[in-house]
Amino acid sequence: MPSAKLARLQDESVSISSEIETLRSVEPTSDAERAQVEERMAELSKRADEVGAQAQAERDLDAKLEVLKSVRSSDSDAKAPAARKAPAIHVRAGNVQGFETGNSAIVAGNYLRSLARGELRAMGETSPTYDEAGAELTAPAELYGSIINVLNRQSVGLRVAAVFNTIAKKLTLPKVAEGAAAFYAEAGAVTPADLATSGVDVTLFGLRKATAVSNDLIEDSVVDVAQLFSTNTGNAFASKIDYAWLQGDATAGIDGLVGEVTNNVVVASANDTTATELAQMVGQIDPLAMNTAWVVSPVGFGALLAAHAGTGAAMISDAMQPTVYGRPVYVTNGLPAGTIALYGDFSMATAVAVKASGLRVEALRELQALNDQTVFVAKQRVGIANHAPEFVSKLIID
Repeated sequence: MPSAKLARLQDESVSISSEIETLRSVEPTSDAERAQVEERMAELSKRADEVGAQAQAERDLDAKLEVLKSVRSSDSDAKAPAARKAPAIHVRAGNVQGFETGNSAIVAGNYLRSLARGELRAMGETSPTYDEAGAELTAPAELYGSIINVLNRQSVGLRVAAVFNTIAKKLTLPKVAEGAAAFYAEAGAVTPADLATSGVDVTLFGLRKATAVSNDLIEDSVVDVAQLFSTNTGNAFASKIDYAWLQGDATAGIDGLVGEVTNNVVVASANDTTATELAQMVGQIDPLAMNTAWVVSPVGFGALLAAHAGTGAAMISDAMQPTVYGRPVYVTNGLPAGTIALYGDFSMATAVAVKASGLRVEALRELQALNDQTVFVAKQRVGIANHAPEFVSKLIID
């Protein structure tokens, strides 16, 4: 069985590997961001060498201990202590909800248990790279991946908007103005035009969720703790992201998409929606829109179904993704009262920036000590900018 120090080094190696893989996939959008990526990669590379050397030293000590055990076992007067058999961990058949495999859930659960016991916190504070910024508390790939799985399944905004990974606090996206071309006679001179661009700033803010978990459950079942935490956190993040995307958030400086959209189609009630109103919504958006979809409330979904049925055409659907007029329909609770449906190209209208491998988890053991609970606090940095509302129309009740 590996030593406690080796186990902590193994946990840290998972985090380092995950962040290196993420950084390798990032395409810097500026010289400043490229410098940040290169600087962070250099830090990770140096720490990887240190972790590898320390882990090898621990393995060398383990080998020496095995030699000493063999010496004792050959001596009739000195008996080696009986080896303690580690309890077996049984994982239910099939995948655990939110995780790719049962083993991934075990890794994530063991990480949370180590946080609750204070083992990983101690490692972070004594780590050579400890900078009080929490980099050492970055969650392992298994836990990060499980929460992202829940987010991608539950958040409509992350499924339809343009999502960018970044390591900076602010991401600036260029917007290029529409260009013009013309036919010229043979050997005719072409008149050059300046390429007009503007920038869209997406500023990241910390999205946090605290979850209290029974200490008995933490000790008894790492798999259930991992599933409970990832599902609870992922659902909470998804709900808040969709609400902020559609209705805005003053703290994060987000202007809600619904409030920005001016292409309105008005009905007296959801039941009064007809195919004519749906056609008006389709015709109001910017003609450059291509990847269009419907985003509706539960009431709006019913209105779309009733209006579409009136056209005499069947609604195309599979088990997971219904469509209206061949465009996918996404149902959310994030729309404000009075707005029952949006239609448009949301990848053109909205940009979402996510801190690459930026999920941090900390354990507060004293906060709910009287209730025999540990509070896990998860933080992920996210930014949202609704920068092109002309690509969306909305159906409202008045």
